[in-house]
Amino acid sequence: GISLVNKNMRDAGDMRLAEWSPIVISVLMKVSSFTWSKFAIKLIRWENHRTEARFNDSLAWTLASVKLFVALFPFADLAFLEYFINQTCKPTLEEAAVSVYNRSGWPAGTNSFGPEPPWENSFAFNITRNDLAFLDRYHHTNKLGSACIAGCYPIECREEIDNGVVKRFCTTNCWS
Repeated sequence: GISLVNKNMRDAGDMRLAEWSPIVISVLMKVSSFTWSKFAIKLIRWENHRTEARFNDSLAWTLASVKLFVALFPFADLAFLEYFINQTCKPTLEEAAVSVYNRSGWPAGTNSFGPEPPWENSFAFNITRNDLAFLDRYHHTNKLGSACIAGCYPIECREEIDNGVVKRFCTTNCWS
């Protein structure tokens, strides 16, 4: 939920939630965990257990499973969902790249070109596929034919020579 709202706000140029997102998620986790602990007791009482041991076992399972989910969701969101949820799609890869990097500038270690951001959309026409080679592993074409850059995109790249072959390694905004 917050990831999608955050992405929509960032796409509109509003960075307020991006700065506050970690705090909002932390507060939401604590509030939802507390609320669930109060609600779970009422829910388990409705189950009408015959013994106190069964009541306690059911309560422990119910509390633990939901609290574990709430505690692990931010990690799961970043590790498994961010790549798909927060992607940026535009008619061309060049336009998508301009949209993604318009606020922060091009990743360090790539071909820096053009003026400093923010850029006009017309700037995308001056970019070539060779300029965007660092995005090879981070984009795809969706069913509508639009170029989409993954939610985890390069923020810094470096080249290393391995047995005479130049290889590019990039750090993304999701993983350092």
